[in-house]
Amino acid sequence: MQARFVFYGWNNLTEFEEQNIAKTKQFLIEKLNCQIPEEFNDREILKFAQAYDFNVAKAAAGLQKHFIWYNRFLSNAVMTPPALKLI
Repeated sequence: MQARFVFYGWNNLTEFEEQNIAKTKQFLIEKLNCQIPEEFNDREILKFAQAYDFNVAKAAAGLQKHFIWYNRFLSNAVMTPPALKLI
């Protein structure tokens, strides 16, 4: 498959990409019993689908691991009011 660039804010997703996003979301929810964090949009899910050559099961497993990592380390605000005062 030829490299393709998809940018945020552009409405240039193909039908194939939209279908894979939906399939990956469905697999995450139904098969892996995994909630998708609100911060993650379709473009983020598409990145994983592309990285795993649109293999839904592998993309969903990668996303699940990423969500665990994200919730553990990045879900807390980085710029707290005390940190902003230091800047």
